[in-house]
Amino acid sequence: MSLQRVFVIFLLVMFGVSAVTLYQVSQAVQHKERVLAAKRREIAQLKEERRLLKAEWSYLNRPERLEKAANKLLDAKQISIENVTGDAAQVPEPDVPSHPPVARKRFDNVQDAAATEPAAGGDAE
Repeated sequence: MSLQRVFVIFLLVMFGVSAVTLYQVSQAVQHKERVLAAKRREIAQLKEERRLLKAEWSYLNRPERLEKAANKLLDAKQISIENVTGDAAQVPEPDVPSHPPVARKRFDNVQDAAATEPAAGGDAE
């Protein structure tokens, strides 16, 4: 076999390997594109479901609808101030101290406080 013939066979083998590899890569890319398209459809569907759920939530949480449902299901009665407090004359007056609270002197540090206290064991005069 001549060197030229070996070279041609080598080129044909490399061409065949390249063709098979190119085919496999193109198939893999097509598969990934199909998966991507499916994910995009799924995302679009989930966004639509979310939009519908938000609209339904807004509809169900209308104050007039909630009030009507609460009155129907809870058998609630209107509460007045008399129901809560009873007779206003029966409410006791708050206790007012007879003298104002004693103000305490504030010390900036412990030494000032110690200097103003009487000595232990003796009368402070």
